[in-house]
Amino acid sequence: MSELVKICTIAHVLPQFAQAWMQHLRDFDTAHPGCHFEVLADAPDEKQNEEWSCGHVAGAVCQECYRNLAVRAHELAEENLRLRSMLEQERLRDLLAALLVVTRFAVQLHDSLLSEEQHAVVADVVEAGS
Repeated sequence: MSELVKICTIAHVLPQFAQAWMQHLRDFDTAHPGCHFEVLADAPDEKQNEEWSCGHVAGAVCQECYRNLAVRAHELAEENLRLRSMLEQERLRDLLAALLVVTRFAVQLHDSLLSEEQHAVVADVVEAGS
């Protein structure tokens, strides 16, 4: 499939013409295979929305579907935040575990470099500080 041109149009029509506009889109969609329409309508009168918003123009998003998508998007955003928080906690745990390993290695290296006499002096200093 070749690249499609994306055309964004905001149509301000009187409520009584909304059905005709949606029909125009349906007719164009049917007459031109390969075109894809995503339609979102916001009518001031809820009754008017109900008359034409659930007809499911091919590829369109009706008001009911839009609400479902909005709810799902909100749920996914919350899940995303929760997962990011968990991932951050796991990263912190991993960093702390790595720090512990490095600290133990540093202590072992330090201890291996000290003579017995120096170990005794360090132990005395640590004991005096406690």
